[in-house]
Amino acid sequence: MSLGDLRLFMMFALSGRDAHAATSPGFLAASVTARVRFALAGGYAAARIARRADNLAGIAVGSIIALGALVSLALSPAGAIWSQLAALVLMAPAAVTGGLVARQRGSRLQV
Repeated sequence: MSLGDLRLFMMFALSGRDAHAATSPGFLAASVTARVRFALAGGYAAARIARRADNLAGIAVGSIIALGALVSLALSPAGAIWSQLAALVLMAPAAVTGGLVARQRGSRLQV
């Protein structure tokens, strides 16, 4: 289980909500906003750690998020799929964007 999976599990466990059930608009907005921010930070951190001139680290983080969402979508019982769709449409691109921001800011060493 990855750190992202653990955060997601804890968010639903602590709130007492079913991840595959319909949810209130407020919880949906707060959940998606927080997860997008974490994905952006993850792509940024990966790019800083990788110290590469390209955005391969951000793309890798985005790809892992997208793959996890696709697997979850394929294995999920019938029900709400908002969480997986948010990961595919918002979180994965946010991770790639985080890597781009790190690269543009020059916040890591050029190799």
